[in-house]
Amino acid sequence: MRWGRALTVVTALSAVGALVIGGVQLAAARQAGADVSFGEVFSGLSYPDTAPDTTATYAGPDGGPLKADLYLPKKASGRSPGAAPAIVLAHSGGFHTFDKSDLRGTGRWLADHGVAVVAVDYRLASPGRPTWDKAPQDLVSAVGWVQRNAARYGIDASRVSLGGTSAGGTLALNAAYRLRAGTISPSTPERYREISPTTGIRAGLPRALLVVGDRDRGARPESVTAFDDAYGSLTARTGRQILLGFLTGRRTA
Repeated sequence: MRWGRALTVVTALSAVGALVIGGVQLAAARQAGADVSFGEVFSGLSYPDTAPDTTATYAGPDGGPLKADLYLPKKASGRSPGAAPAIVLAHSGGFHTFDKSDLRGTGRWLADHGVAVVAVDYRLASPGRPTWDKAPQDLVSAVGWVQRNAARYGIDASRVSLGGTSAGGTLALNAAYRLRAGTISPSTPERYREISPTTGIRAGLPRALLVVGDRDRGARPESVTAFDDAYGSLTARTGRQILLGFLTGRRTA
């Protein structure tokens, strides 16, 4: 009986303490202008089961792709019709763990409220592989990528912000302040632009054909529509037929 009473008292005190803490947090939220309620807290304890609207590669430093998950508003809002403000978000994880999927709840919520979210992966640190000087450059690259592709995703290119959670927030501040001061630049777009044949693509050029293998790390399979392999293989024969048709203008069987 005594243990039962003690447990009841402890439970009651814990409940009161939780309500007090919750009340202080709710008051702070109201003071900050946030429209939240206890009901929302108790109804949304689990992590949202959601997925990005699309995923794209925004950079490729060190030979590996860096990807971004895009969460897009159903009804975009912005300065011009169809354009929405956007934010590039970097995930938490102490600079060495987690990935962009950690931001899926925030991404979907912001998108549902009219803000496009680009949740990005960045180069993570590991023993013997520091990335303190590389990860901020990845975020700058991501901002540039969003601005260049703004029209494609219904984003207002003049309203692209940079943010993050925990370690990602630190990186975002680092990148944003240094970008403003002119002491940082993207690590990849300029270099790759100089060596990439796509830089010279423009109207009026002759037709071109690119045939690659599915393990080619330079020209990725998803960017082409033809393929090749060992000389006598079925894929190589197919590739040659495609090439012949391209060169002669004849349809191939």
